[in-house]
Amino acid sequence: MSILFFSSNRSYIICRHLSTFIVRQNSNQLLSNLAYISIQRKINHYNKRSITLNIPSNNEKLTSTIQNNKLPFQFPPGKPNDKPTIEHLRYIENQLKQILPDFCKRMHPYALYTADMTFENYYQDPPKIIKGAGSYALSLFWIRLKLNFKLMNLTIQLLKTTIDEESNCVKIRWRISGLTNKSFIGVLKGWKQPRDVVGNIRDYVEYIDGLSTFYVRGDGRIYKHRVDRVTVDEDDEFTKKIMK
Repeated sequence: MSILFFSSNRSYIICRHLSTFIVRQNSNQLLSNLAYISIQRKINHYNKRSITLNIPSNNEKLTSTIQNNKLPFQFPPGKPNDKPTIEHLRYIENQLKQILPDFCKRMHPYALYTADMTFENYYQDPPKIIKGAGSYALSLFWIRLKLNFKLMNLTIQLLKTTIDEESNCVKIRWRISGLTNKSFIGVLKGWKQPRDVVGNIRDYVEYIDGLSTFYVRGDGRIYKHRVDRVTVDEDDEFTKKIMK
């Protein structure tokens, strides 16, 4: 009897120990699952509020660095002291056709010019002559700033482009148009006559006409930029004389 009792007690202890072990194991697994769920919620919440950044690989970094080091313009081959070829003039003409319409919207690319270039502004009275790419960039910045403050809905049209092989230059006849700051008067007048709103605003459209001449040297870069004023009355005569 004692042997049976001992064996029964021993089996009872083993079973109780096993049940306790299973309960603890289940509780530990439950706690680990709860901890995993809480951590996962925090990660999901963090991912919603975070921004994913794609870090490029070393090869992509090297490729982007090489591309950034490249010149923005690929000029036709030539020497600075030589006479520019027709390819140089056509290249500058095509580049200016793409750049000048967005003159007041984007930064002007000064890689087209030489470091010691000359800017002859005969549009002003008296004329103003500036030397150096830095001074030229500052002058264009002030011109762009004045135009944006003076006119609204500003547009630049290239009316005609001409290549002069004898003078080694590209001539561009342009026109700037936009609404003056007084155009709101036309809108106020339209309250009484709504059909004439467009006509009233059209009275406050201002036009600025001019001619730009870009002189090109043998390596394809611009070494001089001249601007002349063109009025509507003398437009035909001036254009025929200058843009031959």
